[in-house]
Amino acid sequence: MVAAIIVNGVPANDREAFLACTNLPGPSPFEYALTSSASLFPQAETTVLIGDCQDSMDLGSMNALRFPSEGVEVNWNEVAVALSLDGDAVVLVLNPLVGVVSPGRIQRVYEDFVNHDVNVSLSAHLVDSNMHPSYSRLLSKEHKGQDVRMDEEPLDEAFDPVEYISSDFQKDFPHHSSVPGSQWLPPLYQADRAVVVCRFSSLSGLGNIDMDTVSRCVAKDEGTPVMVYRLPVFMFNESIPVWI
Repeated sequence: MVAAIIVNGVPANDREAFLACTNLPGPSPFEYALTSSASLFPQAETTVLIGDCQDSMDLGSMNALRFPSEGVEVNWNEVAVALSLDGDAVVLVLNPLVGVVSPGRIQRVYEDFVNHDVNVSLSAHLVDSNMHPSYSRLLSKEHKGQDVRMDEEPLDEAFDPVEYISSDFQKDFPHHSSVPGSQWLPPLYQADRAVVVCRFSSLSGLGNIDMDTVSRCVAKDEGTPVMVYRLPVFMFNESIPVWI
């Protein structure tokens, strides 16, 4: 059972700062993450990591740790020291500014953690075919099964220009220099890390996760009342590694 919940509302970059402070109808990502986690694990103690955008919120009796809000990553070692739990305690970490947080996704990742012999399980999603970034510049075959991180260069230089062409593609489209439609591309997955379940002993290392040692749980966005989550930026985030 989950012993502690951490809701991270600290934006690590300008993109997340904009999403955190966007005033749209309905609950904010931060507020919805709080209510979703409390409904599933009411016995767990909640700690919130806050920045400037949460100054006016009524956090009640929840523990609050303040971090600088402009382009500074959360120091997870500092968070671990503040919580000081048993090493085997299960911790739920929600990052509502990097991906969709909802009760369904939380439950799915928690079940994945329970069912696998890992210290960390994190949320992932299937990138919509219409948002597939390799439609015009395809991934090479050498990247199959590996994480591929976007460069900080313009998007058209982000991926290896060598086409990702399987034997089936070549058979069906022998004269095409690229796949003729996004529906023909191989499935592309992105580990958004919006929902993370881990042992407390792994909490301090969340800022530098070894992806070979974790379980990536593909959990759908079942539709939430958070208007920000309907923006295309949550279908594909260019700063997060992908795999095929």
